[in-house]
Amino acid sequence: MSDRPSLEVENDLPPPEGRRAGLLLNGPALIGVVALILAAVGLILLNLEALPTPIVIGWPLAILVPAVLWALYSLIRLRPRGLLRSTALIGVGGSLLLAAQGIAPLGATLVGVTFLAVGAGLILRGLLMSNQPI
Repeated sequence: MSDRPSLEVENDLPPPEGRRAGLLLNGPALIGVVALILAAVGLILLNLEALPTPIVIGWPLAILVPAVLWALYSLIRLRPRGLLRSTALIGVGGSLLLAAQGIAPLGATLVGVTFLAVGAGLILRGLLMSNQPI
């Protein structure tokens, strides 16, 4: 036989108070994973041209509407970082909407519209949250 000590450790301790043993879920991470899965499925269907025309034209609203709600929530809660992040997402969503509707190509509008939206967010932050640190 061998003279090596056993590496098995017995754990007879109960789980800590207020926590259940097992799987612990992080809410924002779970929402992010679900959003990535839905985005991947949507992009696959878009590439296969299996989506109806109204969905193809209006899908950027799925980015734009939550971004606007996030911006309003950040304004109400006085959270400047959330406001700046949401305005950047508003810019990206607006540029995607312009490209999906055939008004302007994505490459021509992405940087400009995003900078305009972030600039508007900075102005809002300066006017409404001037005493809040970033």
